[in-house]
Amino acid sequence: MIRFKNLFAIALLFGCANSPSPEFLGSNRVDLSAGDHTYTLYYTDDSFQIIRFGRANPSQHESIRENMIELVISTTGCRVKASSISGDSGVTRGDLSC
Repeated sequence: MIRFKNLFAIALLFGCANSPSPEFLGSNRVDLSAGDHTYTLYYTDDSFQIIRFGRANPSQHESIRENMIELVISTTGCRVKASSISGDSGVTRGDLSC
């Protein structure tokens, strides 16, 4: 019984790995690739959340964040409000101006 509970908990965690924050449920979703990483972008008319998958070395984090913003701009066709950007190279959020 304990093994079943452990397997269920692991399966539940894997199921949540590619889920947006609650405010992005039902939003537009696009799966993207850039360089060695894959991303999932969730966006509405005025905000976004982009999630990176895969490992990154500390020296890559700044360039990854820049790539994430470029992917948001090129995919949505909107400007990203620089003052609204929050998060890190794993998950970044912000506001859009279309």
